[in-house]
Amino acid sequence: MKYSLAIIKKSLIFLMLFLFTSFYHVNAQFSSPNSPSDDINEDNAIPSATNDIGTVEGIEEKINLKRIFSEPPYYPRKALRLGYEGYVHIQFDIAKDGTVLDPYVIESRPPGVFERAAIKAVRKWVYEAPIFNGQNVNIKNVKVTLGFNLE
Repeated sequence: MKYSLAIIKKSLIFLMLFLFTSFYHVNAQFSSPNSPSDDINEDNAIPSATNDIGTVEGIEEKINLKRIFSEPPYYPRKALRLGYEGYVHIQFDIAKDGTVLDPYVIESRPPGVFERAAIKAVRKWVYEAPIFNGQNVNIKNVKVTLGFNLE
């Protein structure tokens, strides 16, 4: 009897959490600090086009990059439950085949809330193979901002 009550109790808690989170529409947005608004903060983290800017490795020449796949990050449950909104600035490199290499957090608000979700999402992104002077090249120092907003 105790065992079945524990299962029912856990099921009810899960159901309540599911219903609570399904009423909120969450939105994670992308923006790039290299777009027209270079001064991005938590108040103006808006979605950007899929063009990002990076630096060609070894030449230090800037190049436009076209993101061909970007899955939005999941909204952390704790942040959803507590009603947190914020942003994460991430920097990474791009390999010759267009995959993301070594993403890391430059800044985030609030700290310690959205970083893991942002990094996990950015690792899945794919860009068109970067070409400079007719050759595939590695790209360094691509910076993006992911905004996490409840709507």
